[in-house]
Amino acid sequence: QYEAYPYPDYSLFIPLRTQEAYASHSILSAQLLKEKGRTAPATSQADSRILIAGCGDILPFVLSFWEPVTHPIYAIDLSERNIQRARFRSLLRPHAFYWQPGNLEDLSFALPDALAHVDSYGVLHHLANPKQTLQRLHDQMLPGATMRVMVYNSEARTWIHHMQRAFAVLGLSAFNRRDLDLALKILKQISRTSPLFQD
Repeated sequence: QYEAYPYPDYSLFIPLRTQEAYASHSILSAQLLKEKGRTAPATSQADSRILIAGCGDILPFVLSFWEPVTHPIYAIDLSERNIQRARFRSLLRPHAFYWQPGNLEDLSFALPDALAHVDSYGVLHHLANPKQTLQRLHDQMLPGATMRVMVYNSEARTWIHHMQRAFAVLGLSAFNRRDLDLALKILKQISRTSPLFQD
């Protein structure tokens, strides 16, 4: 799915707003810990490893404007196409990037270790077992390391969950092409009477 439909699917030539990564970087997280009287590895080690777990094709580039240049950035994404696009966007950035296409849930996929900071934005709620993946990420982190995780607000996605239940009641499977086509046909018919479904 993510090879055929990279997400997010922005043009390679649109100007990117570097301020988008203001909350993603290790120094902000370290500063928040400092306010609590604790020291994070990102400020105590010059070569702190940063992991973007589910990097998409934009975050490595915009994050590189916030991370110190001595912090190597490890970028993992399920989609090789996203990795290629992210690498292209970041060609002229001075950071050391380590690009890894791979599945965070695949236990045979080796994650980088000794991580000072992990950023996972909009990824974990797509996984079959987010708890296991969080534990895997945690196991690769240095003591006192920081992590920023963003998941969608469940309440804001209530309508999606209702539609999923309705499709399940109809016996439709997300793994059957014919069922997917029927689900799409149903959504198109609903969108004619309910503008909310047009998006």
